[in-house]
Amino acid sequence: MKAWYLEIKDGDDGRFVVFADTRNGARNQADGNDLIYDSWLDIRATRAAKYDGLETLTKRELDKVLWRDGWEWLDYACPPPEETTDEEFYVWYDGIFGVKP
Repeated sequence: MKAWYLEIKDGDDGRFVVFADTRNGARNQADGNDLIYDSWLDIRATRAAKYDGLETLTKRELDKVLWRDGWEWLDYACPPPEETTDEEFYVWYDGIFGVKP
């Protein structure tokens, strides 16, 4: 399955990585990612081939991959990837998002 960056044009909610076979399939996932938009035309899906094949990862595991690639959560101070182990990241992530492995 193909990976896509999903975002709202001119929006400030950031972007998400979603998985779908087509661009429209990716755009259909906007509601599930809490993106706020006025029109279907506002939803942008662009290829994120770097993440193809990762659709079997849990959200927690995918977020770790994204974080290692420099992604951050806008409302939270993320630990520095170059100084943080995967285990330390998971402790931080679970504390912020209340996720249980």
